[in-house]
Order: sequence, then C-alpha cells, then structure tokens
Amino acid sequence: MLDTLGTCSSPFIVGVGAVMFTKFLGLSGTAGPISFAVQGYELDYLTLMLVIIVIYLMLGMFMEPFGAMLVTLRVLLPMLLAEGIDMIWFGVFLVKMLEIGMITPALWMNVLVIRNVASQHATLGDIFQGVTLLLVADLVVVAMTVTWPDLVLFLVRLMQ
Repeated sequence: MLDTLGTCSSPFIVGVGAVMFTKFLGLSGTAGPISFAVQGYELDYLTLMLVIIVIYLMLGMFMEPFGAMLVTLRVLLPMLLAEGIDMIWFGVFLVKMLEIGMITPALWMNVLVIRNVASQHATLGDIFQGVTLLLVADLVVVAMTVTWPDLVLFLVRLMQ
C-alpha cells in the first residue's frame, strides 16, 4: 500500500513543484525578461522551433510531461505570440513533443519489456529496429509539423 501511495503521489509532487516554479516566475517577473532575452537573439522560425524541440526532448528525460509543460509555457508563450505562431498549432506540436519526450528516456526499459514478452517471436535486434523506425517516424512527424504548420491547422479544423 505504501509503494502504491508513493507511486501515485509522485506525479502530484512534480505538478505541485512545477506550479510553484511557474508562480515564482510570474511573481518575480523573471518569465518576461527570459522571454525578451531569447527574443533579443532574433531567432528565425526554424531555429526557434529547433531550440524548443531540444528543450522538450531534454526535459522529457527528467520530468513528467505535465511538469515540463507547466515549467516551460510561462516562458515560451510570450515568445511564440511575438513570433505570430498559432496557439492551436503549438498545442498539437507540444502534445507530440511531450509524447516523444515521455518515451525516449524509457526506451531501453520498453525494449526489454517487449523482449521478455515476445522473446519467442523476435530477436533483440528486430525489436530495436522496430523501435528505431517508430522513433524516426515520430521525428518525421515533428519535422512535418514544423515545416507545414498550415497543414496541421487544416487537419485540426477538418476534425472539428
């Protein structure tokens, strides 16, 4: 029961810490200067998106998606709004990046679980080949999302 309680409460602790950090950024006024400092570099669209991709991949290795989202959005949203980036598109992009960040650090564990389940049907090399193809496919989707944001918005509006 104590193990279950610890496992179930850890995302809430991360969420509380992220909310506290976000409130600190807001109350101390540091979110604005950080955003303006990054805007001062005058990054073009692709460079800004590459920086955001790297940030979310790195945060995904250490934080829960909810915590990573809470920590970064306070700083990123002013920059994205200043660049004229559509928030619906960014929401789709953010969900995809959080999903990729969530699976990448645990990739070895996922592969080992699959190997134990399917050891009679696939070798470890086959499993790694399949996982690598799926990860490459995810990165291609991210590249397409960044390259053609209007296509993403069209598909979102089509689904409404």
